[in-house]
Amino acid sequence: MTSNKAQYAVKQQNLLSKSRHVTLSKKDLSRRSGIVKANALSPIETLTANLFAGSLFPYLGFLYYISRKKNGMNMITNLGFQFLLLFVGASIPASIVAINKYQSTLSDVDWLHGSAEGLLTVTNLLIVLGLRMPTEQEQKTGAGSVTMWTALTRPLGVLAFGTLLASFITLFWEKPSLEHDLYFWGLGDLLSFSFGNSEPQNALSIPTWMVHWSSLLEWLVAMRLIWDLQDRTQNPNWKYLTWGMVPLHTSALCACTYHLFFNEKSLVSLQLVQAATTVLGNSLMMAASWKIAKSNGWTMGEQEEVVTDTPYSRSGENKQAYWERESLSWRSEVAITIKLVAIVTALSYITKYGELLFDFPYQHDINLAFAIVFLPSLANIANWISLENSGDDGDGNSSNFGKKKSSSEVKPLGPPLDSDVPIL
Repeated sequence: MTSNKAQYAVKQQNLLSKSRHVTLSKKDLSRRSGIVKANALSPIETLTANLFAGSLFPYLGFLYYISRKKNGMNMITNLGFQFLLLFVGASIPASIVAINKYQSTLSDVDWLHGSAEGLLTVTNLLIVLGLRMPTEQEQKTGAGSVTMWTALTRPLGVLAFGTLLASFITLFWEKPSLEHDLYFWGLGDLLSFSFGNSEPQNALSIPTWMVHWSSLLEWLVAMRLIWDLQDRTQNPNWKYLTWGMVPLHTSALCACTYHLFFNEKSLVSLQLVQAATTVLGNSLMMAASWKIAKSNGWTMGEQEEVVTDTPYSRSGENKQAYWERESLSWRSEVAITIKLVAIVTALSYITKYGELLFDFPYQHDINLAFAIVFLPSLANIANWISLENSGDDGDGNSSNFGKKKSSSEVKPLGPPLDSDVPIL
């Protein structure tokens, strides 16, 4: 391990010297021609960039179909999915700054990388928060209204606002200027860690690892909450949206694995897989949201209006009312938020400093990298297949889910008139 440590330190020094020489050459060229030219992209990098750009179009289609009123998604859930566009919009200028100012990539400039990735974390937090709040149909049965204020005062809403604030504080208060300045001052980074191998300058800070791990875990939670909509709405088509989200979880694993290997350029194929799974996931989500909208009675060209009922909104012998679901209560959300922060913090420290105790991050084994990506992905797929085969409709009830019931079997949606159950 000692020899690897020494060899890697020498390699990093040589790369740094080369980088300085290239930087000076580009600055000199800039003074003469007035143009700063970025390094030419390789064919794989060009394909990757085109795939990422192309993935936006199916996602816009998804936003259109999922936001149809007959689907009953509340304003916070829709806002969460739409907020991703801000992440995409912020990542583009951040990448341009990284290339033109530092002759580097966004992943290697921690303060830009963390600030942009923080917006993705806010996106996923808003989606999870919205899915935990009443749907449009549940609001009509007395489950309480969904407003921006009620969302921001819930624990996950506070966490989302705090994460957004961290990005703005980094950009406008910390005001980093050097390539390896840290996101949010690198809060939580250990000043000295003398065990294992040396950490390269482009290693992610603790705050940047936290927003990555947070996004990864929140997406899994969102997938489960959408699966649960089968029971909450009695529409089994919601499960297809969960399946559409699976490739996007793999995409996130590709990004985290690339960072685990210190953004090693020889592992650029990881980014290609990340882009390809993003296109696949967005396309499947668009198809699923179209299927959901159609199943709820939406037709192309139909005027959007206030919806009083859908084919699924009043069916379900075993349907459990929103206010009876302890798992969606404000009280349970406090515990979920505390657990999320604790788990994300622990995983960030384990990742950042634990990997220094091993040699594999410095050996750049592409087969190992793909194993780190696809083994969890296969486990994720196996989980949903298991739920599918068991007939789990979201609350553990597998009896006769999705079967059409006669009118005598259908119970009205809502609490009894004499119910003293408190409304959330």
